[in-house]
Amino acid sequence: MDKHQNLWIATLMDGVFVYRFGNQQLEKIDRNELFGRGEGNTAYVNQLYVSDIDGTVWMTATSNEVLKCKYEEGRFRVEQRYMVNVPMSIVEDDKQNLWIGTASSFLYVLCKGDKAFSRFPVFSGYTFIPGLLPIGNGTILASAFYQPLKLVSADGTISEPKVNIQDFERCIQRSVFIPTDLYKDSSGNIWIGTVSNGLMCYSPESGKVTPFPGTTCTDISSIEEDRQGNLWISTLYGLSKYIPQTDKWINYYEADGLGGNQFYDRASCCLDDGTLVFGGTHGVTIFQPTNMQVRHDIPLLFEDIKIHNTLVRPGKGACIDRHLSYNPDINLKYDQNGFSISFAALDYSESERLHHYYKLDGFDQYWINAHNNKEAYYANLPAGTYTFRVRITQNDQSTIVGENAIRVIVHPAPWATWWAYTFYLIAGITILAFFIRAMWRIREEKQAVLRAEQAKAQEQFVNKMNMSFFANISHEFRTPLTMISGPVSLLYSSPDITGENKNLLRIVQRSVNRMLRLVNQMLDFNKLENDTLKLKVRPTEIVVLLKELTDIFRVNAESKSITMITNGLEGSFIAWIDEDKIDKIFTNLMSNALKYTPAGGRINVNFDIVAGEDAVQAVKIEVINTGQIPDDKLEKIFERYYQISDEHGGIYNWGTGIGLYYARSLARLHHGSLTASNLKDDNKVMFTLIVPVGQSAYSEAERSHEQVNQLEAFPLEENPLPVKSDPDLDKEKKTIMVVDDDSEVAYYLEMLLGSDYQVVCRFNAESALEAITENAPDLILSDVVMPGKDGYWLCREIKESLQLCYIPVILVTAKTTIENQVEGLNVGADAYVTKPFEPHYLMALIKSLLNNREKTRSLLSRSTQTDKMDENVLSPQDNMFMTELYHLMESELSNPELDVTRMTQLLKISRTKFYYKVKGLTGENPSVFFKTYKLNRAAELLKEGKYTISEIADMTGFNTLSHFSKSFKQQFGIPPSEYLK
Repeated sequence: MDKHQNLWIATLMDGVFVYRFGNQQLEKIDRNELFGRGEGNTAYVNQLYVSDIDGTVWMTATSNEVLKCKYEEGRFRVEQRYMVNVPMSIVEDDKQNLWIGTASSFLYVLCKGDKAFSRFPVFSGYTFIPGLLPIGNGTILASAFYQPLKLVSADGTISEPKVNIQDFERCIQRSVFIPTDLYKDSSGNIWIGTVSNGLMCYSPESGKVTPFPGTTCTDISSIEEDRQGNLWISTLYGLSKYIPQTDKWINYYEADGLGGNQFYDRASCCLDDGTLVFGGTHGVTIFQPTNMQVRHDIPLLFEDIKIHNTLVRPGKGACIDRHLSYNPDINLKYDQNGFSISFAALDYSESERLHHYYKLDGFDQYWINAHNNKEAYYANLPAGTYTFRVRITQNDQSTIVGENAIRVIVHPAPWATWWAYTFYLIAGITILAFFIRAMWRIREEKQAVLRAEQAKAQEQFVNKMNMSFFANISHEFRTPLTMISGPVSLLYSSPDITGENKNLLRIVQRSVNRMLRLVNQMLDFNKLENDTLKLKVRPTEIVVLLKELTDIFRVNAESKSITMITNGLEGSFIAWIDEDKIDKIFTNLMSNALKYTPAGGRINVNFDIVAGEDAVQAVKIEVINTGQIPDDKLEKIFERYYQISDEHGGIYNWGTGIGLYYARSLARLHHGSLTASNLKDDNKVMFTLIVPVGQSAYSEAERSHEQVNQLEAFPLEENPLPVKSDPDLDKEKKTIMVVDDDSEVAYYLEMLLGSDYQVVCRFNAESALEAITENAPDLILSDVVMPGKDGYWLCREIKESLQLCYIPVILVTAKTTIENQVEGLNVGADAYVTKPFEPHYLMALIKSLLNNREKTRSLLSRSTQTDKMDENVLSPQDNMFMTELYHLMESELSNPELDVTRMTQLLKISRTKFYYKVKGLTGENPSVFFKTYKLNRAAELLKEGKYTISEIADMTGFNTLSHFSKSFKQQFGIPPSEYLK
């Protein structure tokens, strides 16, 4: 509204209009006056502002322009055009500075007297600034998309107002902060309209932000205050009035007289006489707030009742004695529990904006929305007393404008009255008497069952005695078997027996051990029946175990002309299993396969790794042999004492009936499964054993933490008695330090390595580190789990020491998980070997590491710089040390007095550490290494051909030419003069 009582209106499609309140005429501004006569120009004005001081009309347009316009004596003209990128909001502060908010992070201001806008980068990142509010002293409050509030002054000062962040975040319940309008009321509070998050009130003094629910819609468009201090908020669906004095809301919709329900952002103003103007998709809504009427209560009456869709009229014998409008009690019989009640509001002029709800207390839990249907239906209502309620609300569904209630009584059926229940009680007592009599009879039957169970228990006792007898016989078998095992072991150890005979004795020895295991199986079967057999799993090389067991049966298979084929038993695999239980299961399966496979048949043993239950790794062992088992007997053969009568048909399984029952019981004890199936196409039967092999599949009580005895797993072939060493030979041997708290393991390694290396043993990490510091070995073998400091600590100390980091370290331990191995390699170990280890593998690994160490020493003795070496030849610490040493030797190349003392001063290292470091890396003492380096540099200089032999001798620190020539010939085998040729 300008000073001439003209209302300026900007539209999306029809341009700009001026409405004169004086003569109530509407004038359209020529679009060509605004944007020129260019064809295809689709720009339009999106915001208007009329200055209260000079009546200037400011317009922001989608053509990225801000227009300064004048309208005098009915003539419109554009005085000035300013280019502003994507303007979307406009205000003027108390200093007559014009502010423009844009669809970017920039804010534009045209200060009084300036001819151009200034641009301020107020926010960061993608945003737009729809909300601008002058707050005095030339400062405005700016709100932007997904940004905090900002205070901006015309001089470019930008700051953040005091805002309680927790309050602000609690107000943003949906989506993100998208402001639409800012308004400061007469009390100094600032109201913030948002998209999706409704209306918020911000107190500049306290910084508190409070949400204000109650508007017709949570998408706020514009905010205005009337002269009574009430706030009027337009939204995308309706208009709301907030009365601060009573903290109440009144909502208005199109049905209340509004031009429409959808309003535009920041399209509102308050005229001089208090009239409010709001713009929307329907046009302009203009009203005087004091003339808006408040709704009164609407009378609500009950009309009719229908029972089973038949209208009921009041009268004698009917369910009502008066018309329903008088709210009489409704008395229904038990078979009249299907009825409907109609109701109506006595305000037909407002029918479109009213909503009806009803509820039957005692039956309905929630209010039911009747929509356009003014009748409530109920069916199969239980007997009882109910209250039927109806209420009316306006469109906002928050204000109740009418309510009424009526009582409904449903009488019970004759069979649900008190005298009926008395009859039921008498009948119940009679039935109870018959029931007690029946219980006496059942008791007699139970006693008969108990006698039968006692007889069964006696039978089980006899079976137990039989099992005890078999256990005693098994004990008797152990003595002769032991007497057989001893001589066989002596014969096998005899040096006179070699070659094939020794291999046969080995098979005999394994077979005797297997017989002992079979005897133990009888004892275990007794334990299994008594539920005393326990599982003890530990990391085991399962492939080696299966190979050894298969070899025992291979000789018998060959004697029966049976072909035995294995698949998957290559390489190695560490599994968490109870070796004894797997041995017994596999032995039973192989024994059955040999027993029932005819001559000329085949036995296949397959090994594979599969995924078990809960993604735990498992192994699958298949034993396939020629022959068939009837399909209906595939499960019965696993039953205890089950036998098939035909022993000679060739395809039937027969025997005592204990073995397969015992094998499946062990498989289940091992959390696995054992099944049988026929291969129809190949005329074969397949037994499949699946057991989990992951550590997590077993409880702590089922895991065995005893380490496998290395000597038992891999016995030494040589005489274990120590051989007296020759001191002269020991000096030529490499030194290996064994660090293990187990004296048996240390002794075993000493016997294994003593013939090839000089072995030094230490039994804890601290004493080992002290010994290594005093006299560094060539290689270190260390256990991980030891009292006090562990092997990881020892390895870390060695690899972080400048003096010792070149020494190879092998961790030898029973900790077999991938995580343990990764941890060992992370602390710098050169190799990680799990117990029990294969001796040949360990010997080859030691030899490889020592050979690589010698190659490195040889390379260092021939090199003059580390740049020419492979990155992996030296560790990072050794590489840094040698690089620095080479640089120092190069800088001191011509110094004939270059010695250990000089180098330790330059490197700032002790003489002892320097000596052992150079000796360990190069294999030479420092003095010899210095001389070797000078001669290598001399050879390089000779190849370059730039200097004479005398000059080179002087450059490399030799005092005389003869000394240089003699040393050069000792190093390279020829004098310098011939080296040039």
